[in-house]
Amino acid sequence: MAKKIIALIVFACTLLTLLVPVSFAADESSTTPISAEIAEVYGGRDGMISMTFDDGYYETAVLLQELFEQYDLYGSLMLITQYTKLTGTGSQYGSVEGLSALFEQGRLEPQNHSYSHTRLDSTGDPNDQTEAVFEREMLDSKTTLEEYFPDYDFISFAIPYGSMTDAAHQYGNPIYYALRTTGIGVQSLDPGFSNSYGSWNKMYSPGVMQPQYREDPDAQWTWIKKCIDDAANSWYLPIIHRVGDVENTDLPLEVAHKMFSYISDLQTEGKVWVTTYSNAIKYVRERQNSYAQAWEEDGVIHLRVTMNEYTEDNKPLPLDVFNHPLTVKVNVPSSYGTVRYTIDGVEHTAKAFSEGDENYVYVNVRPDGSDIKLRIDSTHTYGEWTKHDADYHERVCTDCGVLNYGAHNWDEGTVVEEATCMDEGLKICTCLDCGETSERTVDTNDNHSFTVERKTAAYRAEEANCQHGDIYYYSCACGEKGTETFESGKKEEHEFGKWKYPKPATETEDGYKERVCEYGCGEFEREVIPKTGTSDTEPKNTMTTVIIIAAGAVVLVGAAVVTIVIVKKKKKTAE
Repeated sequence: MAKKIIALIVFACTLLTLLVPVSFAADESSTTPISAEIAEVYGGRDGMISMTFDDGYYETAVLLQELFEQYDLYGSLMLITQYTKLTGTGSQYGSVEGLSALFEQGRLEPQNHSYSHTRLDSTGDPNDQTEAVFEREMLDSKTTLEEYFPDYDFISFAIPYGSMTDAAHQYGNPIYYALRTTGIGVQSLDPGFSNSYGSWNKMYSPGVMQPQYREDPDAQWTWIKKCIDDAANSWYLPIIHRVGDVENTDLPLEVAHKMFSYISDLQTEGKVWVTTYSNAIKYVRERQNSYAQAWEEDGVIHLRVTMNEYTEDNKPLPLDVFNHPLTVKVNVPSSYGTVRYTIDGVEHTAKAFSEGDENYVYVNVRPDGSDIKLRIDSTHTYGEWTKHDADYHERVCTDCGVLNYGAHNWDEGTVVEEATCMDEGLKICTCLDCGETSERTVDTNDNHSFTVERKTAAYRAEEANCQHGDIYYYSCACGEKGTETFESGKKEEHEFGKWKYPKPATETEDGYKERVCEYGCGEFEREVIPKTGTSDTEPKNTMTTVIIIAAGAVVLVGAAVVTIVIVKKKKKTAE
């Protein structure tokens, strides 16, 4: 009996050890972890471009607003606080009122470039290396700009002349999340925290103008394009001052169009994220200090992005400032073609894409720890897409009225103005979903039209001679030289060379001399040389007999003296 009881106890214990794992596995099966990774660049792009415009020239800002609207770009105006006036438009740096109106249009933002542009490096006045000067240039300027433009976060500092002493760095580091230099190099998407170039404290920022390119726009554009291409998977952070055809410009309008068009194309192709300097800083700082979690529970995918309170270099990350959405790459089931998710009552969609055998979506969420739910986009019954703004269209669920947004799906465009070798063309792109249209430029090409007659030395193919006038190459309006030619001007007179003596005169026979046209036309002239001997019975005659041979004809002019006058015209010199 005892043995039976012991056997029952052993059996029960064995059964319990089997049941416990089964029960635990059953509970866990309803919550399954899912891969989620924060993308290096917003939207899953390869690189970032943040254009910065130093010294805050108002005329440049006005032109940039126009150009950025044309090319769908964004940038940052680095202001010198002392020069930004509260009212009026007399200053070349503009007024708070005028600048605010520009910033409200959404293409430009203000950032700090010091109070008075005082040198803070070792080449400046040693008397400026004081805490009072540092406070005025880096802290007071920031406070003033926050008062002038309260809707913006001044988290960056463009160092005057591009460098500072260690003492200045120690003062500025706690105030700003990024210090921009003028160092030439490729800025990493993941800056470190040292005082080396490429770190948050000394960000690389190559100037668009280098001294050797000042008189050569083509060479300058080659330099800028190289910088952009080198930063294809990094962060291009150029320094630009004046833009346009003005005195001391470092970005002429011709080069600006090439630069902005090239960047716009990269953006359209999904290769780069073009944004303001502060937005780029926010994204990278948030990414460096956030982590994403995703899991599936009861058929719904949950996503949460949480950010630390402080950065690795001990700077606070308040959510009212660092709230730029982070792009998270979430692994979803293959059945998910389009995912929908709601943030602050607004519903968004994201299209799934494949990498190998896996299916993913990019979801843009703020790092505030909110629980975002991703569902297959099959619940709502949506109407037609309509325009929301220049970047997005929207549609409404006919059942519940919820809004759904999506990026425009542009076609290749219809050319309405053909590009030439001199002028860009224009095409109209149409969204395939909502019908919204957008104007895009078409780059210049090599389609020359050689119809222009330029009569200068640079286009002369052959100088005038006795057979024809000056011969010139036809050219294009852009100045390119063609291969076809045209004739202009009068022919030259024959240009005879020196006399030659094929048959000298003798005592008994006349000789002759001749000379040939040097233009090579074949024309020549011949003159008789009388014989040297005479007889007493022959009348003496000192008259000269001349034979003129021209184009094969021989004319004997008796015993009369024939005077041949050859007028030599001076050859034309290069115009």
